[in-house]
Amino acid sequence: MEEARYLAGKTYRTRVRSDELLLSGLRNDHRIEGLVAITEKLGRFPAESEYPQLSDLRAQAGSEARLLQLVQTKLNGPAYDLAREARRTDVAYSLATVFLDLKRFPKVLELPASIRIDAESVFGSYKQACQAATGYLLSIGQQENIKKAARASEVGKLVGEDLYVHRSALHLVPRELRLVHACAEMIVGPLEADLIKFKLKQKAVSFLYYKDFDSDPHPSLSLSIKVDLQSGKHYWRNYSTGENPPILHRKESFVAPDYPSRALFERLTQAEDKAGPRPKVS
Repeated sequence: MEEARYLAGKTYRTRVRSDELLLSGLRNDHRIEGLVAITEKLGRFPAESEYPQLSDLRAQAGSEARLLQLVQTKLNGPAYDLAREARRTDVAYSLATVFLDLKRFPKVLELPASIRIDAESVFGSYKQACQAATGYLLSIGQQENIKKAARASEVGKLVGEDLYVHRSALHLVPRELRLVHACAEMIVGPLEADLIKFKLKQKAVSFLYYKDFDSDPHPSLSLSIKVDLQSGKHYWRNYSTGENPPILHRKESFVAPDYPSRALFERLTQAEDKAGPRPKVS
């Protein structure tokens, strides 16, 4: 009995030393550094298609579990946690967007490989990822969340209780607002409006069309399409035949930072500010 225990202990200690030597040899391998970097970036362990050296490293480590153990000792914990949480949000948002488009969650095999891998890695299962996406969709029904997102937006212009954003900057607004915009387009279809107006006191979005937005220094509003997200109804208002339609000023405040005409819009505003208000004609 004692001899058996001795042999078992010796075998265990030999295996541990062998594992330590094996991992020690990999610890300073530049490929491990690359694997750690991509793991931190993705917020999860990569697939072979995302890191071609993974297969060789796994073979050298003896198993994926051992390789993962080594990577975990080198990870920057806070950076990895942030990336993982961001990945969870990305997956939930992507699935919520697909749901709005298809009116259902796609089957697992209908998903792009990258989203499928993300869903299973950061949520544990596709079902849990869909549950998170459902929660994301329900959250935009809370107007306070929309207000918070609008006030946090780094693009667009907040006027009173409404956020105005040019279509060139839509991809830069917080995800909650992009989902609200997608919900509005579910009702009226895709629209190429110049500005999108997110109403913060109502569950509504307006699509605003301006005459000659780019070429007119102060374009006038020609058409507004308001979508009531609660009732599912939409309302058109034609301003082109009116005598005094609303005029747009400071166009640079609505467009994306890389919008081709933004610099021109800024120069126009600076020139007008320098000139001061126009004298009234008596």
